[in-house]
Amino acid sequence: MSYTDLCRPNSHPGIQGIQGQIKSVPRLSTLTRPTRGIIRSNLITIKTSSDKQIPPQTQLTLALLNIRSLSNKTALVNEIITDNHIDVMCLTETWLKPAEYLPLNESTPPSHLNYHVPHHTGRGGGVATIYQSSLLTSPKLTHKFRSFEVLVLHFLPPDWKTNQPVTVVTLYRPPGPYTEFLEGFSDFLSTLTIQTEKILILGDFNIHMDNVNDCLTIASQSLIDHVGFCQNVNSPTHRDKHTIDLVLSYGISIEQLTISFSEHLNTLWEYTKIF
Repeated sequence: MSYTDLCRPNSHPGIQGIQGQIKSVPRLSTLTRPTRGIIRSNLITIKTSSDKQIPPQTQLTLALLNIRSLSNKTALVNEIITDNHIDVMCLTETWLKPAEYLPLNESTPPSHLNYHVPHHTGRGGGVATIYQSSLLTSPKLTHKFRSFEVLVLHFLPPDWKTNQPVTVVTLYRPPGPYTEFLEGFSDFLSTLTIQTEKILILGDFNIHMDNVNDCLTIASQSLIDHVGFCQNVNSPTHRDKHTIDLVLSYGISIEQLTISFSEHLNTLWEYTKIF
């Protein structure tokens, strides 16, 4: 058999034999199709990750710490925030200078952000707030007073079913004459209550609120009551058994208030949960 013969169609005997065995296959349309249907009683529900209901955040956890120099306590502050799931940490007496950012950044966990108002003259003072980055934060108000320092932030948890933010104020008042403080603090409280309905003020007031006969205590408590705030701390917050670190609330219910002293800091740590 020549090469030409092999290339011709059907020229090979084996191929001819195979073709003789091929039969036609009927089209699918000529076959009987099985009846198709869904028996719903045989189905089961499979829960996926999207079916899980994550409970909304209905409260904030805040802490107040009179740090008395943040520079050598950065790791401890970071640890307190992380271990206790603090949403907002208010710090007084940071003792940081205007361009001193490193201690505050080292105190801030990766899940948090921070703001700071330094003390511009002399040693001491300074207030800072370290807060959970998931909180929606509106622009902070700028307030400057000669007799006390404040940092004002507005927070709104992203899953709260409300458009009304919570205003959190970190405040520090150094010891000294109080006439100017009462005047400035009165104006400050009045301004806040006009602008927002839910307010928390956490700070070191250096007022002995436990001494009911003290002139400054009487004037301060009268002012707080007159504007409509509630003073929530009724136990000592200082190693000398005085109540000088306060939590003032306006339009907010406080669920839990815990006051403790740290061995390392020898100062106040207030732990507050609010609705």
